[in-house]
Amino acid sequence: MNKKKGFAKIEFMANLEEIVDLSGKGHNKKAIYDLLLEAGKITMSYQNFCAYDLNGIRKKRSPAITGTPAVRAVSALPVLLRGGGPHAGHPENDLAFIHEKERYRRKAR
Repeated sequence: MNKKKGFAKIEFMANLEEIVDLSGKGHNKKAIYDLLLEAGKITMSYQNFCAYDLNGIRKKRSPAITGTPAVRAVSALPVLLRGGGPHAGHPENDLAFIHEKERYRRKAR
């Protein structure tokens, strides 16, 4: 069933007095939604129902967090300090080892 945009708000506002009354009696949103849905007073989704507060105002969506990487960035420094890395086990390819080899060669000359 296709409904026009804004139909959920019309349903919510038409039942606002009953929603506020049920909320005042201690019913939670899910119970209120189920009661109104069973009575045929609303056809909107529970997600749309929860988007409105008890004043009939639609809550704004929180903006997406920007600037946050999708994957946690990890520094390679701790891996290298522990002797890991892509060439672990091959000291002849390890930059720190090569650097030490060169230093000892220069001293030997």
